[in-house]
Amino acid sequence: MDNSNTNANEEVKSLFMGTTPERSCDVFDILDAIQFERAADRPAMHLEATAFFGRGLVVFTDRTMQQMWLIANLSWMALREQSGFVIYSLLEKKQYDVGIIGSNDCHVLNV
Repeated sequence: MDNSNTNANEEVKSLFMGTTPERSCDVFDILDAIQFERAADRPAMHLEATAFFGRGLVVFTDRTMQQMWLIANLSWMALREQSGFVIYSLLEKKQYDVGIIGSNDCHVLNV
């Protein structure tokens, strides 16, 4: 894949602004000190970060971005699944018990 026509800095900025628009000033301050570069695809996860003289460099591959998206999505799904059980335990002032999962699916939040 030819990555020479892409602007990783703008893509990362768009990603962060899409998820945290209320913190745009903070996001811009952080991103101004970091340069993002997309590397050629290679096996496994490749995410490299270095800093020189107060300026950061982050190098990643498309495969790494896809893997990170998958991890984040699975984490979000687990949070959604477990949140009902956690809220139920808090409301009942009981300790979170993994045993209620199999017997009480009614506590799963359907958001």
